[in-house]
Amino acid sequence: MIEKQEANLPPEEPAKTFIKGLALHAFGQGGGAANIDTKDGRIVRIRPLHYDEKYTPEEIGQWRVEDFTESSWVGLQKTSVLPQPD
Repeated sequence: MIEKQEANLPPEEPAKTFIKGLALHAFGQGGGAANIDTKDGRIVRIRPLHYDEKYTPEEIGQWRVEDFTESSWVGLQKTSVLPQPD
């Protein structure tokens, strides 16, 4: 009987998350920041950066706009991730 030999595969890297700016001009400045999840050196997913992950709205200095009808708008707590060309 022939025994199966285990393939010499490299060990799997743990998943890592990086914060990167997603701009297509000006050396990456001015683009919306995003959480980039990678595994084994490949991008797995791109998620919006949530400002309230580490800070409270009071620490961030969240803004609120009120008008004469007593309705108000509050700033978003995350960045928007724009589609990237292939």
